Amino acid sequence: MSQPESQQKSFKWDDNHVKLLIEGYGQFKHLLKKGKTKKDVFQKICAHFNETSESKVTVDQCIRKWDKLLAKFKQVEDNNKHTGNARQTCKFYDSLQECIGKVP
Repeated sequence: MSQPESQQKSFKWDDNHVKLLIEGYGQFKHLLKKGKTKKDVFQKICAHFNETSESKVTVDQCIRKWDKLLAKFKQVEDNNKHTGNARQTCKFYDSLQECIGKVP
């Protein structure tokens, strides 16, 4: 396995990388409404990420990270809908809420 491949498989997402991913999603999410597939949109997000960051990621890495962020966001939203539950938040909650809005 070449060096770049091994680096890509063990990519560590720091806060700046996550913010860049969220920003990229916000920039390209409108394409989902125009009939583009999730993979097509994330190819654009990944290209934007790789142009902007010194670190390089794959489309699959971006999709996996986004899915994890979205799952955590939904968990927090669901918890906070129920009265009696202590309010929760997550590290990127405000950025995600601004980017995607409330989860139905």
